[in-house]
Amino acid sequence: MWKFFCGWIAVIGMIGGGAGVALHELPDGRLHVFMLDVGQGDSMLLRMPDGKHVLIDAGEGAYVREPLRRVMGFFRDRIDLVVVTHFDRDHAEGFLSVFDEYDVGAVLMTGVEQRSEIQRRVLEKISAHEVPVMMARADQDFILDRDVILDVLWPFESMAGTYVENANESSIVTRILMRGRSVLLTTGDIGFPTEKKLVAKYGESGELRSEFLKVGHHGSRYSSDLDFLRAVAPACALISVAAKNGYHHPHPDALGRLREVTSCVRQTAKEGTIEVVF
Repeated sequence: MWKFFCGWIAVIGMIGGGAGVALHELPDGRLHVFMLDVGQGDSMLLRMPDGKHVLIDAGEGAYVREPLRRVMGFFRDRIDLVVVTHFDRDHAEGFLSVFDEYDVGAVLMTGVEQRSEIQRRVLEKISAHEVPVMMARADQDFILDRDVILDVLWPFESMAGTYVENANESSIVTRILMRGRSVLLTTGDIGFPTEKKLVAKYGESGELRSEFLKVGHHGSRYSSDLDFLRAVAPACALISVAAKNGYHHPHPDALGRLREVTSCVRQTAKEGTIEVVF
């Protein structure tokens, strides 16, 4: 009798624990932004107030699997929108596992021809899973839920089918608006050339201003131009980077410029996955 009673305590405990996890994953009316710790790469998950998910880039190799599952939870296998900023390995290779493990609703990409093995393999996965694809351009707004909009700022026009010398500068740039307020600017791997174009187009209108900035190109020496940073005027800057990397990211020059505009600079190398809640 005692063994039977203890067995039921164990079962109830397991059910209760599972319910706790499920409740934690339920929509809570807030926007959660997770900069995932994927080493020397980029990946960011957005959880909408109504529970939808958007994944911007997926890092290198399969590093994204563990942090993504941890924040998605074991009861959720739907990613409503995937944004491939560009097809460099440290941003796109992780999608090879993402498309196999999650039900993806749609993909947003530039369509730029990088002519790389990673691009070929990811495109094959997208085709095999029959995921609808959209080509990014700056006149697009995506309503992610009733309170949140993804606004494409770059590229200005469709680049589908074109070849560019430096794919970093073709990275999709978006801003996330919550109830009309710009809370996050995402920048892929853009550097000075594209930052200057963005300032020329949007600087005077204030459309670049955002509370949080996902720093371009992991804090490269040739990204985070001071005029661009002043136009964004972030309260906090987020850098996705490995603690030990051969690129000297984030570079002291970029960090110096960032600290001229904000006292809040956070790195996955120091904190692991970073969560911001709006």
